[in-house]
Amino acid sequence: MITKGVFKPILSIPEIGKFKFWAGIIVGILATVVFFLFFNYSRETLRSISAGNGHDLYLLPNKEFRQLDLFFAFLSTTLSLGLTQFVWFTSPRRQGTRKDYFRKLIVCNSWLYLFVILMVVSRLGSVLPIILYTIDGYDNHLNFIRDFSILLIIIPSFLFIQFWIPVRLRYRTHGWIFLSGLIVTTVSLISFKAITIDRSILNDAYFHSISQEMEHVDKEIAFLDEKGIEINEQTIDKLKKFHTESSYSLTTEVQNAFSRSSRVSLDTIIMQKIIVHNLKRKPPFYWQKGEKDKNWCYAQPEQIYHQIMMYDDPDAIEVKQLIDMLYKISSIIAFPERNFEKMDQYSSYEWKMWRMQFFYLRSTESVISRHIQVVEKLKTIPGYSDHMDRFPKINFDDLGKRQKWVEIDLNSVD
Repeated sequence: MITKGVFKPILSIPEIGKFKFWAGIIVGILATVVFFLFFNYSRETLRSISAGNGHDLYLLPNKEFRQLDLFFAFLSTTLSLGLTQFVWFTSPRRQGTRKDYFRKLIVCNSWLYLFVILMVVSRLGSVLPIILYTIDGYDNHLNFIRDFSILLIIIPSFLFIQFWIPVRLRYRTHGWIFLSGLIVTTVSLISFKAITIDRSILNDAYFHSISQEMEHVDKEIAFLDEKGIEINEQTIDKLKKFHTESSYSLTTEVQNAFSRSSRVSLDTIIMQKIIVHNLKRKPPFYWQKGEKDKNWCYAQPEQIYHQIMMYDDPDAIEVKQLIDMLYKISSIIAFPERNFEKMDQYSSYEWKMWRMQFFYLRSTESVISRHIQVVEKLKTIPGYSDHMDRFPKINFDDLGKRQKWVEIDLNSVD
């Protein structure tokens, strides 16, 4: 115990106790591994929640994932330093001895920051992402690596300093702080390199569930490459997403492109075809209850017909792509009802087609009737009938009372 006129003792292994010193080191190393695995698996759990709720899987570039891994490694090692100090400076209760308040301060300080950080991670680090990842339109708006990268350095540094402040009130540390800083850095880098989390397990499971959609995107992009048309990587990334703000914006932009009176470019037609095939739609909070046809997020049937009539050659590439788009919409409308006795035989994409058919029938009003009229009109035009033979037959009377038949004058479009 420090008394008046006596200098603080020098921190040393004999002062701590040889057994307690090595016990603290071992506890610290084991805690580093446990904390590092806890942080990484917690992140993977949150990512699985984002995909498990029917939304896009939370993905970051590999560089940003590695930056997070490095941050978790330093945070885990710094927290383990607090446990190490707890083992070092915990004194056994002995009757008749004076209380060492500085030692108790060191122990309380270690527990305080250890539990505060763990509570912040478990509360703020779980509740906030769960809310954000399950919101329609969330597009990684809150990116700590991009917007708050300084925190990745400040938090471990702050903890390291805070763990040593009460120790310096009790002991003369000399080179212990510098040496512990080197050890923390070394152990963090070793953990970062030696302990890896296989993110491909979750990624592969997610991309397997959307494999048909991704294959279609790659196929159409390859088709455009053959025609000498390039689409930038940002647009391709938007096409491969489903429930992000950028994906919704692209869907709206492509839909609006068909409202022009001029020809739509081939790349726009292909993007609309991808959007239709991948069963994209607007989020529920955009749906209109009064004017249900506004819920339709693709080109209107009359607009597609108008684009087809702009070409004199029925075998033009653009015409074939537009007819393929009409065929896909018809296939969804005519998709057979589910057979619950054969539920295990349905693919993930077929389940999505059934849900999209439900959306067509319940969330629109006259689009399907206009689509039927466009298809039947094309069947009567010479040169197009050969392309229309594969179309499934749609009986409007079987679609239910929610749909309304609205006559359209397609002769004026010609």
